[in-house]
Amino acid sequence: METDTAQIDEISEMLIGLPDNTLREIKTFVAFQREKQRKHEAFVEETLKAERDGNYIDCNSADDFLSAIETAVDDN
Repeated sequence: METDTAQIDEISEMLIGLPDNTLREIKTFVAFQREKQRKHEAFVEETLKAERDGNYIDCNSADDFLSAIETAVDDN
């Protein structure tokens, strides 16, 4: 498998000579992918933190979930 740097270098070479509008589209797509990755990493970290802290309710069915909602304490 190629290293990240090798892949980035290969992509950079592919971009040479592309029209400006195509480069803008690629830039927009890359920004979208980076944001998607950032959100995924935040979700994973939040989930792992909840598991570590025990700050979750274990629901094995829709009925368990609805029961948890009905008995939840409103923090507002």
